[in-house]
Amino acid sequence: MPAAAGVNRWTTAGPEAALVSAVAHDPADPSRVFAGTVHGLFRSADGGATWTPANVGFAGLEWITAIAFDPTNAQTLYLGTLAAGTYKSVDGGGSWVSAAAGQSQFFARYGYGLAIDPSAPSTVYVATLEGVYKTTDGGCSWHASNNGLPVVNESFYLQTIAMDPSDPSVLYIGSEFSGPYKSTDGGASWAPLSYPTFFRTSINGFAIDPGKPSTVYMTTSLFDPSASPQATQASTGGVYKSEDGGANWSSLGIGTLPNIPFRSVSLDPGDASVVYAGTIGQGVFRSTDGGQSWAPASSGLADTDVYSLDLPVASHVLAGTRGTGVFRSEDGAASWSPSSKKLLAFQGASLALAGSGGPVFAGGSPYGASVVRSDDAGASWSPANSGIPHVDSVGALVADAGDPDRMYAGTSNFWGIFRSVDGGATWTLGAGSTDSGYHAIVIDPFEATRVYAAGDHGISLSTDSGATWTLYAPFVSIATELVADYSTSGTLFAVDQSVEKSVDGGATWNPAAAGLEGTLVISISQDPVDPSVFLVGTFGGGIYRSTDGGATWTPTSGAAAETAIGSLAFDPSDHSVVYAGVSFWAGYPAPLVPGGVLRSTDGGASWLPFNDGLDEIGSGAFTVSALAVSPTDRRVYAAAIGGVLVWQFSDVPGPAISQLTPASGDASTATPVAVTGSGYDLGATVLVDGQADSSAQVVDATRVNLTLPSGEPGTLSSVEIVNPDTQRVLRRRAFLRDYLDVAESYPFHDDVATLARAGLTAGCGGGSYCPDASLTRAQMAALLERAIHGPDFVYPPPGGIFVDVDACQPPAPQIYQFLRDGLTSGCGPAIFCPDSPVTRAQMAVFLLLAEHGGDYVPPPATGIVFADVHAGDFAADFIEQLAAEGISAGCGGSNFCPVEHASRGQSAALIVRTFDLP
Repeated sequence: MPAAAGVNRWTTAGPEAALVSAVAHDPADPSRVFAGTVHGLFRSADGGATWTPANVGFAGLEWITAIAFDPTNAQTLYLGTLAAGTYKSVDGGGSWVSAAAGQSQFFARYGYGLAIDPSAPSTVYVATLEGVYKTTDGGCSWHASNNGLPVVNESFYLQTIAMDPSDPSVLYIGSEFSGPYKSTDGGASWAPLSYPTFFRTSINGFAIDPGKPSTVYMTTSLFDPSASPQATQASTGGVYKSEDGGANWSSLGIGTLPNIPFRSVSLDPGDASVVYAGTIGQGVFRSTDGGQSWAPASSGLADTDVYSLDLPVASHVLAGTRGTGVFRSEDGAASWSPSSKKLLAFQGASLALAGSGGPVFAGGSPYGASVVRSDDAGASWSPANSGIPHVDSVGALVADAGDPDRMYAGTSNFWGIFRSVDGGATWTLGAGSTDSGYHAIVIDPFEATRVYAAGDHGISLSTDSGATWTLYAPFVSIATELVADYSTSGTLFAVDQSVEKSVDGGATWNPAAAGLEGTLVISISQDPVDPSVFLVGTFGGGIYRSTDGGATWTPTSGAAAETAIGSLAFDPSDHSVVYAGVSFWAGYPAPLVPGGVLRSTDGGASWLPFNDGLDEIGSGAFTVSALAVSPTDRRVYAAAIGGVLVWQFSDVPGPAISQLTPASGDASTATPVAVTGSGYDLGATVLVDGQADSSAQVVDATRVNLTLPSGEPGTLSSVEIVNPDTQRVLRRRAFLRDYLDVAESYPFHDDVATLARAGLTAGCGGGSYCPDASLTRAQMAALLERAIHGPDFVYPPPGGIFVDVDACQPPAPQIYQFLRDGLTSGCGPAIFCPDSPVTRAQMAVFLLLAEHGGDYVPPPATGIVFADVHAGDFAADFIEQLAAEGISAGCGGSNFCPVEHASRGQSAALIVRTFDLP
C-alpha cells in the first residue's frame, strides 16, 4: 500500500529515483550495503531492499563517486566525492568527517576511485582529476603521487583505480584522456600500459581476478567530437582484458558486445570467469567464459545507463543506474527488480497539478527520471517521460487548466520544449524549441493556444499549443521566470535578474523594478485574487512585494537575506496565504532554518519558517526548487532534493511527547516506561528505534506504556508515536541505558543521563562515562560546542594555530570551533593543551562564555560569596556570576574550590544547568 501523505507536517514517499554512481558492500557482512548518489549517501542493512540516508557530518548533500571499506575493519570507510574531497567514517557510516587535508587543489577534490592497502589500512589511494593522492595516516594528510603521469590541459583527469589483491604495491589507474597506467611501487611512479585506443578514450573501470591477479578487465568509452548536442557524449567503447598484468590487452566480445560506452565491470565472487559489464545505453552484459562471449542481461532493468555494479555474494548483483536508483538481481543478472525503497535522492525541479484533484507531475534534475506522475497525492510515483530523454532536467512544467491532458515540459539544458496531449503518457518535441534551456512556461490566460516560454535566449512563443516555437522576444540575459497577468490581456512579467514588463503580448519590454535596484530577482508570482499584488524572490535579498501592478516594490520581513527564494506560490483557496521555497542557503555551514519553506498569512507582507518534518527527511529537503498548492484538498507540494514533499492540513492536532518516565534505566534488564504527552490516538503505532514495538499500549490520549529492551550500556533508544492519520512525534535519544559506572544512586546520575539524551556525550568508551575522571580541555570543548550548536551541527574542517591539536583526531573540529566562537585563545602561544584538566575556576569562565558569547563580561566580584574566592582572584567575577545564575553553589562549606579539577560528573551537572537541558 502506498504511504499516506503527511498530516500537518512535511513527508515524502518519493519518487525513488536517482543517479547511483557507486555501490559497495561490507566484505564481512554482505547484507550491509552503501549506495552513493548525486545527492548524498544511503545505507542498507538488508542487502539493498530498503535504504536510509547516511549523510551525518557532510557539509552539504555531496555527490558520492566512490566508496571503500577498510578490509581489516568494516567500521572504517572512505568516500570519494565530486568537489568536496575525501570523507572518512570510523563508526560504520553513522557519521562522517572531512579527510581532505592536502587535497587543496580544486580538481584534487574530485575523487572517482579509492583503494586501501589491506596490509597497512592507513594507506589509502584516491584517483582524482588532479591525479593520484596517497595517505599513510588514515586520511589525516595526503600527498600527490603522480610521477610518470602525463598532464593534459593542466590536469590528469583520472577516473578509476584498482589494487592488486595479492600485492598492494601494484596499482592500476585509468584516465579520461591518457589511457591506463600501472605502478609497481605503491604509487611512487607510474608507467603507461599499451592497448588499442583512439584519442580521448576514457578508462572507466577495472576488475582484477583475485585468484589470478595478472588477469585484469577494463571498461572504456570514447568521446565522439562529431556527435550532436543531443547525442550521448561518449558514443563508443568496450571491454578489454589483459592476462599479463596489463602489458597486453585484447578487445573482448567481438560480435557479442555492442560498440557503446562501458562504465563498470565486476567479477562474480563465486566464479571469476563470470563477468558483468555495465553500459551507457544498453544495460548490463554478462559473460560466463572470462569475457570471450557475452549476452544481454538486462531483463527488468528500467534504466539502461548502469553506472556501478557490486556483487556482495555469488550471483547476487546490485546495479546503480543513472536515473532509477538501484536494481537487484539474485540470479546472476538473468532478471532484475527495483531495489530503491526509501532511496530518496530525486531532485525535483518543477511541479504541475493537472486539474482539480487530478494527478501531480514533477520534473526532475538531470540525474533522475525527467518527469514522474502521482495519482494519489504524492503517495506513489511512476515515470511519465516517454519521449523525454532523462539525461536532461525538466525545469518548467505546466498543465492547461482548461484541458489537463495538455501539458508542456521545458528542459533546462539543450533538448527543448515537449508537449503531451494525453496527460503525460507520451511527449513530443516542439519544432523550433531546441538549442536553449527553458525555465518557465506560461499559457496565455485569454488564449490557451498561445504559450510563452522563458529561456536562455529570452522569450519564445507558440501560437499552436506548443507544436512549433519561435524566439519571440530576445533578452540580453537569461529569462528565468514568467507570469501572464490574468486580468489584462497581453500583459506579461519576466524575470531576467530584474523584472521586465510587456503590455503587448511580449513584443516589447520595459523595466518594472523600481525599489529592486541592487537585488538579483529569481522568482515571481501574482496574487490570484488581487491582480495588482505581485511578489518576487531574490538571491540574497529576501522577498519583495508590489501592490501597484509591479510599478514599485518594497521589502517584506522574515525572509533571511542569506537565502535564495527560488519559488513562490499563493494558496488559490485563500490568497492571504503564500509559500516561498528556499533554493539554498548562501552561508556556511547550511542551517536547517530558515531554509526549506517559508509561509506568509498576510499576503506576503511577513514570513515565518514552515518546516516541520523536514529534518526527518534529510538536509536536502531544505533545498526547495518548486511549489504548488492544491485548490481543493488543503495540500501543499514542494519539489526538493529527496523527492516531492507533501503537507496535508488537518484541524486535528497531532501527538506530542512531554516526557518519558523513567528516561533511563539499567542496561541489563528491560525497563517499563510511561510516555506522557497529548494527542495519542488509541490506534497509534509506537516505534522504538524505528521498529514497531508490540509491547506498547496506548492507554489514553495522554499516556503510552511500553517496555524498552535491555542493551549495551550507554546506548540510546528513540521513541516515535504515529497516529492513524500519519501525524507523528519522534523523540530522538529518548531513553538511555545507564553507563556501567553511573548507577542510579550516583549524585550526578540524572545530569549525566540528560547530557547523553541531549546528544552531547557518548561516554568515555566501553559503556562507561568515567564520572570521577578530570574533564580535559579537549572534552570540555566538545561538550560545550555541542551544547551551543546542537549535536547535529556540521563543523568546518579543523586546522589553524594549535600545534598540539591533531587536526585529524577528534575533537579537533570542536576545538577549532571553540576558537572561532571566541571562547578561547589557547593555553599559551599556539597551544591548546587538549589533555590538561580543567579547573573549576576555568570551568566557570568557559560555561558563561558559552552561554552568553565570547565577549561576555560578568559583573565585578564582591569577594563575599565564597570563602575561598576573593575579589581579585582569577575568574572571581565568573565564579560569583555562576552562583548568581544558580548554576553552582560551590563545593560545600561556603567554598567553591576554584583550583580543584572539574570532574566529568560535576561538569555534566554544570552544563545541564547552564543550558537548561531538559
